[in-house]
Amino acid sequence: MPKLFLLATLLIGISACTSSINDKLVKEYDKSLKFFNQEKTDHIAYEFTLSTSSVMSGYSTSTTFLVQDGNILKRSFKEMSTDWETNEQVESNSWEERGADVGMNYSAHEVITLEQIYRRIPNLIKVDTNQNYVYFDAAHKGVVSIGGYFPRDCADDCFEGYNIQNFRWVDNLQSALSPSIANNQAEVTIVNPGMDRKYQESLEFFMSEKLNYRGYKFTLDFESAEGRNGHSTSFTVKNGRVVSRAYKGFRYDWNIEEQVEDESWTETGANIGLKNQGFPPISIEQIYKVIPTLIQRDSLENYIYLETKHNGVLSMGGFVDKNCADDCFEGYNISAFEWIE
Repeated sequence: MPKLFLLATLLIGISACTSSINDKLVKEYDKSLKFFNQEKTDHIAYEFTLSTSSVMSGYSTSTTFLVQDGNILKRSFKEMSTDWETNEQVESNSWEERGADVGMNYSAHEVITLEQIYRRIPNLIKVDTNQNYVYFDAAHKGVVSIGGYFPRDCADDCFEGYNIQNFRWVDNLQSALSPSIANNQAEVTIVNPGMDRKYQESLEFFMSEKLNYRGYKFTLDFESAEGRNGHSTSFTVKNGRVVSRAYKGFRYDWNIEEQVEDESWTETGANIGLKNQGFPPISIEQIYKVIPTLIQRDSLENYIYLETKHNGVLSMGGFVDKNCADDCFEGYNISAFEWIE
């Protein structure tokens, strides 16, 4: 009996310790969110940068957003790679989007605001601290600077969350909208005119056909090259807005040598976009906008795909680098599509 009591006490202590760590992070998050919502009423807009980096490859990116009243006015991207001869980072790509063009480029962080990031962070910091290193900080004078976690058993590029750099409040919008980086995107030439015509025909068909329906449903799939792990995200769209997002993950169970469902959930209403798994909220209209940047690639260096198997509606668009061996598809694989009458 004493041993059982001691074991129970120990387990309670461990649980309490884990809970207290999470509680502290949640309190810091609540304080930061409250400060951000109060402070933004005193300013015209804000600007922030999301960054990623890989220790082993020496590759890093930064995406800067200018946001006013929840709308992204400008998105700037910079890509850096390591020159291993000099051991220095050099800029390999950069571009800038404004207004209606925001979201057209694929090679960057998703189009997102700090309000949306704040909504997602609770799911990133409420994870098992016995299996993950959990982080939340508000180093930008009270505004979030990092929120997420590292699995303890992962060696590189394992951070799940948001690393926010260079945050600032904006009170002079004209100055913030002045050119910040050179647009290095050369005038794009059509690599495959036949593919471009196919894209235009599909887009015109979709835009015409959708007038006859209340909305549509579609599913985006991701599957590893070996086909053992992956996920699907299903969307319902009405009046151009995502009204539901459903996720289903699967993994390969080596014990039974079959794929098994790993996790599933559905978001609706104000909860759409809260969870970090799966594809972010997106409509077919938005995907059509991005497709030209995915298929206008050098066909000598990439395998390029454009398919319209859903009775004329887009079913696949993207490319695979010919020098890449695994999980290299950049684009959208739309496995299911149906109109809502």
